[in-house]
Amino acid sequence: MKIAHYGWIALTALFLSGCSQQILQRTEAALPLVVQWNELALAGIREEPAIRAPAVSRQLFLLHAAMYDAWTAFDDQA
Repeated sequence: MKIAHYGWIALTALFLSGCSQQILQRTEAALPLVVQWNELALAGIREEPAIRAPAVSRQLFLLHAAMYDAWTAFDDQA
């Protein structure tokens, strides 16, 4: 349970600390935003070797579910 908690802290810190700077510095503007978010999430996961595969898959699921919910909240055609 403690490892999963630290994983969430690491993933949250990744998104709050510097992902906006990394997205703005990227020259690959042709990539969809969700692909850029996936790359950032996977980069954060790679930096934390203590997180196990089941926890990673759950975290990625929750991240994508949150992205989908945010999209459907603001898109009239969703």
